[in-house]
Amino acid sequence: MAIGCARAIDAAGSKAVLVATGGGSKLGYNAILTGEMYGSVCTRPKLLGALMFEAMYEAVTKPETPKGRFVSYDMPAITKETIESCPEQW
Repeated sequence: MAIGCARAIDAAGSKAVLVATGGGSKLGYNAILTGEMYGSVCTRPKLLGALMFEAMYEAVTKPETPKGRFVSYDMPAITKETIESCPEQW
């Protein structure tokens, strides 16, 4: 959606810049590199999937594990200058 928003802003001739989004796609990654979007947050869908699977496995194999727990990871802001620290994942 962010790419569509950035393109609509450009098509309208607006000086506005899309500041941030999240998703982890190659399309978004390239949009930041080309300046179509200013930045995003470092989204890592593969890491999140692995963390969720680990939490589910622990819930099944370790009865003492809390059920329904919140699973998260660090999502720092990324820009053209810092994008190499967070490669696209899908």
